[in-house]
Amino acid sequence: MKRIISIIVTALLLLIVLRFNAISQGWEELASLQNPTPFPVMASANGKIYLLSGTQGTPAKTFEYDPVSNTWSEKATIPSGTIYASAAEVDGKIYVMGGGQTNVKKSLHYIYDTETNTVTAGDTLLTPRMYHSAASANGRIYLIGGQNGDGTTEWFFDEYTPETNSWSRKTQTPHNQAWYCGAVGIGTKFYRIAGGRWNLPTDYFDVYDTETNQWETLDPFPITLHAPAAVSFQGKIIVMGGYNNENKIDSIYTYYPSSGLWILSFNKLPEPMAYHKAAVIGNYVYIYNKDESGQNGRLWRYKFGTTDVENTQFDAETISINPNPCSGILNINIPSINHEKFCIEISNIIGNKIYENNNLIKGDNLINLNGISSGIYFVRIKYNDKNITKKIIIN
Repeated sequence: MKRIISIIVTALLLLIVLRFNAISQGWEELASLQNPTPFPVMASANGKIYLLSGTQGTPAKTFEYDPVSNTWSEKATIPSGTIYASAAEVDGKIYVMGGGQTNVKKSLHYIYDTETNTVTAGDTLLTPRMYHSAASANGRIYLIGGQNGDGTTEWFFDEYTPETNSWSRKTQTPHNQAWYCGAVGIGTKFYRIAGGRWNLPTDYFDVYDTETNQWETLDPFPITLHAPAAVSFQGKIIVMGGYNNENKIDSIYTYYPSSGLWILSFNKLPEPMAYHKAAVIGNYVYIYNKDESGQNGRLWRYKFGTTDVENTQFDAETISINPNPCSGILNINIPSINHEKFCIEISNIIGNKIYENNNLIKGDNLINLNGISSGIYFVRIKYNDKNITKKIIIN
């Protein structure tokens, strides 16, 4: 009996530690969803979170999360659920597209109206597919990648127009292997981030102009990545978690279109994740992931408006790091700001800190990184309540 009590106490303490760790990183764990569908899609609309579909051919319940009351409730049913589908929201309606049923790819398309709590059938996909991604941009929905009906890689790129309930095929993507890539719409632009098979991730980063029907290849994503969660947040792209060379990661990257920079956040997900879902309400990013038993859906949120990423100042161009790329010796020049001491942290692309110095001064500061492996690193300089993060390359 004493041994059983000891095991129970140990387990409770571990849960408390894990809970505290998540909170300490800024993530707040919300009400769990009991007995969710196995593989739902997720979207936000009208200030609430929705999980839809996620079964293999059987009717699938829709679940609604209300952040005000921190409660889940059941809504309308999707007639024929699928797994590894995609979803996007436009004007309060959530579009659930494609997916598989017992490994058979489907072209199903359902439209859930969050205001009337009704489900209707939309125009079916041009080709059946699963493992694909979708996002809305410029009032339309864009579908990319996945696996098609005969099991081969699907890299057609399609546009859905809600007003006419119709699909059209657009210019193909510059890079294929868009299995579970990040998909984000900002204004009139659609971004494809990384993706690829789980054991062969890519670092592709391309942007599509919805007005000109043209793709542009951008500088690669900092790492190869499969099945991340990606959202548009206040004009930026936030990419969280995913598989990097077969391992789940907890890293968070933010892309600033105005500067073309990817910044690795010093904050992390509450745990390593892949195939998780994300959505945005106001200043909060929500993450959904099942627990290890698969019996409960776990929901977290993060107020990104208070993170160090949001405090990053990209107008501090007078701070220079040279040479870049370098062979191991860096000179960080800090201009005459009204602070006597500065702190520096350098981390690798997965967020591990490899260097720290709390005694930098105004002017030139030589940093010796000899012996550090070649690759991409992120330098964060902290002064007062400001943070400046820059990317460096070590040859």
